[in-house]
Amino acid sequence: MVRDAVFPRLNTLTSVAEGQGILLKVHFSGKDEDAPVRYIGADDPREAAAIREIDIQRKYPHSKSAQAQKLRLNTKRAKELRERLAIDKDPDCLHVFTFGATRIPRYSDLALRRLQQEIETKK
Repeated sequence: MVRDAVFPRLNTLTSVAEGQGILLKVHFSGKDEDAPVRYIGADDPREAAAIREIDIQRKYPHSKSAQAQKLRLNTKRAKELRERLAIDKDPDCLHVFTFGATRIPRYSDLALRRLQQEIETKK
């Protein structure tokens, strides 16, 4: 279940999903028996039911060409390096945004760091 992955501490709460898309609306009732809720950051270690903001476009900011440019490689060499390190198979490194029939692959900073480390170890 997706909610369990995004909100691991909210297993005791119920939810209703309507429509489709990336908009998420959460409604909290004022009943005394409801779980206490406070707004905390994603990296906050305190135990609490929380709303976690995730901006996927911010997490995966690099296009293939921008990634190659930052690595000071041509796009063919960058692709070979990504394939060797299996970057495209790691969901922490690659996310493919889909807008209708358009698919846009974008890479995370983690992918960029792994590629940079590989380049530095080969020097």
